[in-house]
Amino acid sequence: MRVLWFSLSPSLYKNNSSYNGVGWVASLQKLVMKSDDIELGVAFIANEKSDKIVQNGVTYYPMNIYNNFFKKLDHFIFFEKYFQKELQYFLKVVEDFKPDVIHVFGSEGGFGLLSSKVNVPVVLHIQGIINPYLNAWFPAGMNKYSYIWGQKTKLRKLIIDYRIYQLNKLLGKRESVILAGCKNYLGRTEWDRRVSQLYSPDSTYYHVEEVLRDSFYNSEKWRVQSRKKKIIISTISTPLYKGADFILKTAALLKQFGEEEFEWRVFGVHDIRLAEKITGIKASDVSVIPYGVASEEQLVTELLNADLYFHSSYIDNSPNSVCEAQLLGLPVIAANVGGVSSLITDRETGFLIPSNDPYTGVSKILELLKSPELCAYISSNAIRQSETRHDRDAVAKTLCDVYSSLISD
Repeated sequence: MRVLWFSLSPSLYKNNSSYNGVGWVASLQKLVMKSDDIELGVAFIANEKSDKIVQNGVTYYPMNIYNNFFKKLDHFIFFEKYFQKELQYFLKVVEDFKPDVIHVFGSEGGFGLLSSKVNVPVVLHIQGIINPYLNAWFPAGMNKYSYIWGQKTKLRKLIIDYRIYQLNKLLGKRESVILAGCKNYLGRTEWDRRVSQLYSPDSTYYHVEEVLRDSFYNSEKWRVQSRKKKIIISTISTPLYKGADFILKTAALLKQFGEEEFEWRVFGVHDIRLAEKITGIKASDVSVIPYGVASEEQLVTELLNADLYFHSSYIDNSPNSVCEAQLLGLPVIAANVGGVSSLITDRETGFLIPSNDPYTGVSKILELLKSPELCAYISSNAIRQSETRHDRDAVAKTLCDVYSSLISD
């Protein structure tokens, strides 16, 4: 069967090894490529001008829609007018590849609009969902105005930041159309199943677990650490809903109520100055250190050397960072938002805490740090659950079965 992917990630195109180039989509592609029953095509928005290319039996379609500075600027200013133009590019790819099934990764891009334009089955693989994310975009006590003016920075950056927020609202409007028109979904959590059913009550939902990055499968497992200085790790990105302010507030209370020395390492960002302004807490005063983007190998090493993982996000579907920490066996404390409760059984495979509740967060941190036995119990349970949930062969088989089912139906 001919399967065409539409993804925001270039996946394995030209053996891409950039931060956004590889990840779970690339890991999944490696598995699908092993199947003799599937001929795969991968289409994605590209920054470079390139024609269709076949590599290792996979047909890649780099769609360089905004191929010069002026087009990029025009797209940034007049965002909505490009929705239909993008769709025409997608339809040309479909016409060229002639797929039996189309697999769309995420509702953030416009790929899901194909559902109502083609005569082959389209399945939407839910990643994040923009509209619930917009609902949690700003931390408590903030709105778009306090966010922008609170930065006290250059006018150019103020304009760009406000425009990015506007663009996400426009993407949310398009996403509502996509979700309502989609008849087939792939998902991993109870939360994304319920949200998809709200938008499209007559749709079919297929539960397919996620493949993680290779290094996390091939690594040794975490062991309880014995040292004076404790290490806490979080992985976030730049949006405020990822909870950098939550980390600072929790770290400040940990300084106040905890007796043990600690260092809180934050990966994924270099700068959390805006969160410092929101909270009035300076990161260096509460032992929080931004480490920037880490390679997967570096992140594995850091997680194995830590005492616990803290997930601060105000909204998330199925955060890979939590899944990766669990697969290694590092005890996880996570805000109970979105689909996180599908990943963690409280006090069995991790700790769930209320969102934006640093007091409960500190209480759980201290409970774990003071109980090596509890850490070991949670670690072993998390490993066992994760190895089943993220079993690569099982995920590949389930996905191929979904493709066959869609074509048969």
